Order: sequence, then structure tokens, then C-alpha cells
Amino acid sequence: MGQPLQFEMTLSSSSNKDQNLMIDYVIHHRKANGKTTPKVFKWKNTNLKAGKTLNTNRNHPIKPITTRVYYPGLHHVEIMINGQSFGMLDFDLVMKD
Repeated sequence: MGQPLQFEMTLSSSSNKDQNLMIDYVIHHRKANGKTTPKVFKWKNTNLKAGKTLNTNRNHPIKPITTRVYYPGLHHVEIMINGQSFGMLDFDLVMKD
């Protein structure tokens, strides 16, 4: 808590055409009952050239805000490209005293 969540990804095109990509990420926040609820955040819109690679990273702030209560434990970050999921990873949110 208080430190940004840092993550990165590498996309490699195997297409012979340029591709317009809308890249979002979803944070699955842990709720008080232990279940998670997704919140979509915009990352970037880009054009990936045929056969090229895109390296990109993101820092997502995790700090107290008035519209969300954070709970410790397992959370998830998911990558969405053009509305399709391309993987999810877990992270453990530790609350400091």
C-alpha cells in the first residue's frame, strides 16, 4: 500500500499487416468478503507494425482514495487487447501499519 504496482509487457506481431491496438489493464480488487471485483483502466492506443515488437510498462498507484477501500491479500492484474484477455497475474497487497 502506498507503492505503485509496476508491470510491463512485450507484444510481438506475427502478422503481415499493421495492427491497431487498444490496450487496457484490469485490476481485480479484493473486497471485504474475499471476492474480487474488476476495474478497467486505459493504457494506450497504438499501431503495431507488421513483424515488430512493442515493449511497454505501467505504474499503477495504489494509495488511499475516497472512492475505493483497499483490503489486503491476493489481487490480480489482467491485460486486455482490443477487448480480449491476454493473461492475468496475481499480486499480494500488503497493508502497512
